[in-house]
Amino acid sequence: MANWLPLSLVFGVVLVTSYTSMGLLALWAATSRWHWLLRTIVVLAVLAPLLLIPAYEPWIVFFLQACTVALGVQVWRSRAARRRWREVSDGSRPPKRRFRFYLSTLLAITPLVALLTIIATRIVANLPEQNATAWTTIVLNGLCSGCTALLGAWMVAGDRKWIVRPAAFVLCLGLAAVMAAFDGLLVSAFPQRYWPPFPATVATMIRDGVMPWRLDVVLPWFVITPALTLGLWMMVALWHRGTIASHVCGDPHVSAPQRRHGRRIAARCVFAALFAALALPPALVVEKLLHPLPPLPDVTVPVPNGLDDIVAAAKELEKSSILSMAAEPSSTDELAAEVAKYAGAYQRLRQGLSRDVGPEFWTHEEDLADVYNASVNNLMRMRWAARALMREAELAQQQNRHNDAVRIALENVRFGQVISRDALMVDYLTGRAIEEIGDQSLYQSLPHLNAEQCREAIAALVEVERRREPIDEVLRRDRIWEEHVGGWFHRFCQLLSDSLPSKDSGNTSRFHAFKGLKDAVTRLLILELAVLEYRLERGELPDRLEQLTPEFLDELPIDPFDSEGRPLRYVRTDDGFLIYSIGEDGKDDGGRLPARKGRYLTNENGDGDLWLDACFAPEESADDAANQ
Repeated sequence: MANWLPLSLVFGVVLVTSYTSMGLLALWAATSRWHWLLRTIVVLAVLAPLLLIPAYEPWIVFFLQACTVALGVQVWRSRAARRRWREVSDGSRPPKRRFRFYLSTLLAITPLVALLTIIATRIVANLPEQNATAWTTIVLNGLCSGCTALLGAWMVAGDRKWIVRPAAFVLCLGLAAVMAAFDGLLVSAFPQRYWPPFPATVATMIRDGVMPWRLDVVLPWFVITPALTLGLWMMVALWHRGTIASHVCGDPHVSAPQRRHGRRIAARCVFAALFAALALPPALVVEKLLHPLPPLPDVTVPVPNGLDDIVAAAKELEKSSILSMAAEPSSTDELAAEVAKYAGAYQRLRQGLSRDVGPEFWTHEEDLADVYNASVNNLMRMRWAARALMREAELAQQQNRHNDAVRIALENVRFGQVISRDALMVDYLTGRAIEEIGDQSLYQSLPHLNAEQCREAIAALVEVERRREPIDEVLRRDRIWEEHVGGWFHRFCQLLSDSLPSKDSGNTSRFHAFKGLKDAVTRLLILELAVLEYRLERGELPDRLEQLTPEFLDELPIDPFDSEGRPLRYVRTDDGFLIYSIGEDGKDDGGRLPARKGRYLTNENGDGDLWLDACFAPEESADDAANQ
């Protein structure tokens, strides 16, 4: 909850100011002396930008709020009229109001019906499919915000002052409880930022603990609803001080002329200033959402597309139990038989890797979400294919075909880079994970490589580093995709998130840390290969990294965690050497490892360095190394 509190605060401010502004507009429309058609047109004109975003769900919410306020004011006026009749009459019933039809009314209704028909047709034709939770949220937001506006007006114009405040407080709590119990708005905003919310019934919400018992969902409504009521109370009070109160509460006694003219002017000025301040946040949000979406990247899909061969091969390879992620290492003969069984799939996978590869989802603008889901399913299959290549490399190592093992490991590295190029963050993360599988296979072959094999592996890894996409470009492309798929609600939540002071927090910083870790592993592997090649060529280890350039390396690999852009660290030891990165904390701890959980290194204490043997060595060996 602590991480969501600032965004929840901004979210709540936008909700309060939006509902308050619309509530005041609805109260004006319900009580003004203007012709009812002009008042209705003004309300629809204020709501019109939402149709251009398009944000149909909030349009329905605010329309329901306005209708609730208008209906409540009419009921209020009717009761006030009956009360006045009883005060001046001898107890007889008030005369029934007869409906009178005028031709001017018909002429006024005709354009209004035509306008509402056009709006309704647009909404029905373009409104995305909503589930029961979404419709419950939409209706309750509209009705409860309208009731809150009426409550704020009633607190000012109520007759029995001593009971107004306790009753208002109880009603506020009731409205907040209803909003919290059935709400899907905040649940959808944090953290997934997609609408409509999860299609859960109230019973399912309570059973699964999704709503309403989450504190981050319940608590905001118990702040938003009283704030909304209080704001409307203050604004309506100022309204009464600057205008005639009888239009709202039906009071026959005109109190405004009895007050000083200067006070009325001051009240009007304060009301106008506060109303402008209230309308500013929603107006800014709407103005930002009205900006056109950035176009999807212009990515040319090659023909033939190697991705088709890769996906077809991955579907075949995922059928093998011995090649899956859950399979334990088998004997050499069994592994050789399984690899031979899927020789055709291996051949097709390599055929796809030899061709140009491009993601196809950028060309399907009509159904982005479905294409994306199919792409995610294919990514899981590709990870199985990468495991299959890793098992083939293990077979080559067991059969002492170390040249083939290096070649297969580098194929896996290229495989990871190919599927992450011009793609989304999920593809990038999967691609880097596959690259790590290739790096691990190459690490296992290090003791058996000759100088020529080291040189070829270095050249391949350096080329991979050169062609790697910047993480900021992947994040930019991913955001464009999410804005097209997530619609107005995702853009709205992202806009609120961008308004927070710390913009490089959350997922963005984690992605940068992930990239730094994977880059460090690849660069450590390049430097280790260069040191190994130096020893094979010269018969001794280098004393300094500068001895590797330019014969063995064109330039020394930079430590991605070093803020000053210095190379990776190299230390001669009694039994060899140690190459390491200073790690996420950005401090040189002399090669000391951070804490370890299973096979993963963590940096919970803010210290420790990263070195290659600890990343890929078996868990027991890495633990022993960390304890040295």
